[in-house]
Amino acid sequence: MRISFALALLGCLAVAGCVGGPATPTPAVEADTPSGTPAVSPTASPSPTPDATRTPTPTGPTGTQSATETASATATVPRGNVSVEYVIRMDSLPDHVANVTLEFGGVYFSERPDDIDSCAGVAPPMDNRYDPTPTPLPTPAGACWDAGSASAVTFVPGDGERSLGTFEAPGRFDGGDMLVVRDVVVRLENGTAATKVYDTDFTLARTEPTTETVGLAVSISYDPDSTDRPWDYTVETSLFDPTD
Repeated sequence: MRISFALALLGCLAVAGCVGGPATPTPAVEADTPSGTPAVSPTASPSPTPDATRTPTPTGPTGTQSATETASATATVPRGNVSVEYVIRMDSLPDHVANVTLEFGGVYFSERPDDIDSCAGVAPPMDNRYDPTPTPLPTPAGACWDAGSASAVTFVPGDGERSLGTFEAPGRFDGGDMLVVRDVVVRLENGTAATKVYDTDFTLARTEPTTETVGLAVSISYDPDSTDRPWDYTVETSLFDPTD
């Protein structure tokens, strides 16, 4: 209503022959009127002759002000960093295994959930001699973030959980995160490393993660008498919630 009044006032002053000055608008007030009693109309007081040389300044909000205020109210607040902490646990080891060492290839974040598997490269981390020839992964359509690599960790029987630390990326890389495991070294009590070990390189990838901490449980199984596979040791993995 204030914007319409200002425009009408400007139009009147611009036309030659307008009589009367700008009258102060009386706000409409709703009130209860007793039945049968007519409402009394206020008597307008005489208005001074307008000064034709003075350009009135409209009051109240203008369209420019409203647009500015709206833009300020809806400004996007920058997002904070996204982060992930990996916690590793060794669940079980054969009795004759002295320790197991996990070596890592890196931690990656992606803008798009569909890209996370390709952020470490289009060649999957499947260089184990028991793996088939891997199929190349598609090139990421969005951007990826390399958050660096974690230090290797070694577990002996009875060890508890180990944190690899917290890795961060700018907030737009919230499509997924991935930990790359490049090697699992199984060392026997005689000091030698086992050679017939399967699945020593793999990834732990999540899309649109809802938690900042994820647990990876690792177990080593031993079956030298198996006739349906050429390896004796198998690396088995599962996820767990470190907060439980």
